Amino acid sequence: MPQSNPPALQARPKPFDLVVHAFKLLYDRLPGSYNLLVGLLGYRAPELVADALGRHHDGSATILDAGCGTGLTARAVKDRLPGATLDGFDLSADMLELAKGSGHYRALKSADATQPLPFAADSYDAAVSSGLYTLGHVGPEALAPVLACVKPGGLFALNIYDAAWEKLQFGPAVDALAADDLVTVEELTNATHFGRIGQTCRVLVLRKAGAAAQG
Repeated sequence: MPQSNPPALQARPKPFDLVVHAFKLLYDRLPGSYNLLVGLLGYRAPELVADALGRHHDGSATILDAGCGTGLTARAVKDRLPGATLDGFDLSADMLELAKGSGHYRALKSADATQPLPFAADSYDAAVSSGLYTLGHVGPEALAPVLACVKPGGLFALNIYDAAWEKLQFGPAVDALAADDLVTVEELTNATHFGRIGQTCRVLVLRKAGAAAQG
């Protein structure tokens, strides 16, 4: 008869797993508390992504915010690129309502990042995303649909939680996109995106293959 491990030997949730669970709960049930919690945790991903985009693009731009949440990334982008025009999408209708109230977006749509998106192909100068690519949300399969909306030569600035980078094999996925001449990796750095709990991430800037972006 199979025996279960004694309680002391059973695997306990890791701190990162608990954070993922908390964020999923906020997205699903308590979206109005999202900004408060991330502020308490010292969340910096929107600023990290916006800074990364600003290092490679300094003009006005049309930008797609993938997994826009409440609009924190759009706010960070507008702080750095005041002339930017942003559209966004998210799977959560409640989050979209909060994003709409932020006043940072021209248009917002409900969409699944792992599926073809309801935006014209090759239509944005750049895309941004913070907090989408993590355990419990989406994996590397959500890179191509976003890139499809970016103009040839355009940029995609994003962060990927380190735990997801390793477990979901983002590194090989990005390498495959580059090997197939679909993107070039303009930037890949490590950063701390939850200052209060020391959680780290990768910050990437991908350039879609094609004519060089102007800006």
